[in-house]
Amino acid sequence: MKKFAHAVVEIWAKRTGLEQILLLVSVFLLCSIVVLLVMLRRDSAPMATEWGPVASWAGVVVTFLGFVGAIAALKVQRAAVDVTVEQHNTAKEAKAIAEGVEAEKAALEAQRIKEQAVSAVHLKVFMSRPIKPSEAIYDDQRELLVGCTLRILRGGRYKHVKLTLPEVPKGFRVVEAPPANLGDLTVGISGVDAKWHLRGENWPYGPESQAKKWLSDRIFVTFTDSSGINWKLYGNGEFAEISENVGASSPN
Repeated sequence: MKKFAHAVVEIWAKRTGLEQILLLVSVFLLCSIVVLLVMLRRDSAPMATEWGPVASWAGVVVTFLGFVGAIAALKVQRAAVDVTVEQHNTAKEAKAIAEGVEAEKAALEAQRIKEQAVSAVHLKVFMSRPIKPSEAIYDDQRELLVGCTLRILRGGRYKHVKLTLPEVPKGFRVVEAPPANLGDLTVGISGVDAKWHLRGENWPYGPESQAKKWLSDRIFVTFTDSSGINWKLYGNGEFAEISENVGASSPN
């Protein structure tokens, strides 16, 4: 009995205010209809004369109970709809998570392919002033060496390879130049080297220590990798993916 009472109290506590009121009214009306049926069976005259026919009261009670039942059915239907919506949202969230995981995997794979395509391409800008060999006429004479080297280390296909170079600084001479047109390259195991090397005595554009930066800001290579992505590699070693078609062109 205690367990039953405890269960009733727990169920009652979980109901909303409106549900509690409807339950109380329903219990009252159920008790009333039982009384009315008993009175109808005994043909109670006072009920018929003072409050109206017993059958009419019974109809009112039944109608109200039907109203209560309709509300209960509506709540059950609403609960079922909520469950369906929750299941739909859960499935939608699970699908979104799965799609997100697949998209992340695809992005990582695409990034891996990109890194693999560009990791073989190197553009090195340099500046140095070595001491002349001891057998030179003037032992203290030195020349400044500046330039760049484009190196593709391993096999692969590259299109529209263009090495953009600045004008030769005043007082410098070209001692090694890249091919007139790099264009489309199929790189073998031995790789490809394209060198642009200059010699001169004095750097004409400010302090000599800034020569490498001056060259890095003006030297870059553009190309299309085997997957069709266009790239721009700057003299400072920074890569950038570019949207415009680099085209096939000879270097400056």
